Amino acid sequence: AGGETLARQQGNPLLQESMSTINQYVEQIREIALRLRMVEIGDTLTRFHRLIRDTSKDLGKEIQLQINGAETELDKTVVDKIADPLTHLVRNALDHGIETAEERLAAGKPTKGVLRLNAYHESGNVVIEVQDDGKGLNPGRIRDKAIEKGLLSPTEQIDDQSLYQLIFVPGFSTAESVSNLSGRDRKSTRLNS
Repeated sequence: AGGETLARQQGNPLLQESMSTINQYVEQIREIALRLRMVEIGDTLTRFHRLIRDTSKDLGKEIQLQINGAETELDKTVVDKIADPLTHLVRNALDHGIETAEERLAAGKPTKGVLRLNAYHESGNVVIEVQDDGKGLNPGRIRDKAIEKGLLSPTEQIDDQSLYQLIFVPGFSTAESVSNLSGRDRKSTRLNS
């Protein structure tokens, strides 16, 4: 922009035109560079098929993976950074969210559980949702654990949404037994194809 201003001040139309062309090229290069960093999230999401297949077998559960929005584009560095947290969320859903076939049958559900990974753009952000059709959160159990950990007093009243936010406190778990699958071991996890 400084070159264009100087060219205008000097009143040189040839220099103004040259500076305008250079600025257009610079903008095009910038856009191309940004596009080169963008990748579809589908490759990352489809890697979960193997994790779910292997884990389902180990847990004795039937689980189907549904992926929506595989074409959603993200910056490659962001995709690399979300791989571990996304793996942790999927493992938690498999281990704690989706019930065994017997529990599902007793609850009137199909024996096969469903895990959905949805990616989409919303208001300039990319949203990635991990959803399962399991038993859901147990507010009573979360409240008891929060009181046990000193996060709530026994008389404190909060709504369910505020209560659910407590599950994101580091080290908070309502699991009866902590397993390596849901990521409570100290090793980091990677998505492997």
